[in-house]
Amino acid sequence: MRRAIGYSLLLFWTALAAAVHLTLAGFSVSLFSGIGADSVPTLRAFVPDLVTLLLVATVGRLSRRDTLMIALVVFVGRSAFTGSPPFAVLAGTILTAYVADTLRTVAELDRPFLRIVSAGLGSLLYGYWLVFVDHALARESQALGELHFGSPDAAAVGLPIVTAVATALCALAFWPVFTRLPGQKRLERRAF
Repeated sequence: MRRAIGYSLLLFWTALAAAVHLTLAGFSVSLFSGIGADSVPTLRAFVPDLVTLLLVATVGRLSRRDTLMIALVVFVGRSAFTGSPPFAVLAGTILTAYVADTLRTVAELDRPFLRIVSAGLGSLLYGYWLVFVDHALARESQALGELHFGSPDAAAVGLPIVTAVATALCALAFWPVFTRLPGQKRLERRAF
């Protein structure tokens, strides 16, 4: 029961992080809306990926055997706030979680430099995974003669780098907040 409450709270924090991310992205676009419609994706790229930061911070703190369950909970919370294909979001979330888990085996992620690296790398992997999926879907739609609106252009390929840098800087400042959210203590396993 204790772990179920912990996972429920993680789901809540993930949904809240996704909602804050969308609100900040919408605010940045509306604040600079006079610049032009072509700059909207660029403006949204400057908003840190808070869900990936939460995922990496949670995976870095909890037991290794919980990595898949954490990824699944974060996927559910994130998928409610995205228009990307659900299986692409699932695969990207699991990939990000296991890369963070692998980094954790090398060194402890609570060090400032490793916070930056793990959060930035996680955001970069997730962002480029979605760009790859969009590109594959656009290619398939072209081959089948269908109309597809999500195809990435040449300028969009660099946007995950901007988001990764913003996420890494956010991790430097807010990592302790993300590792001490209410409910995460309930997910810690007791050592026997």
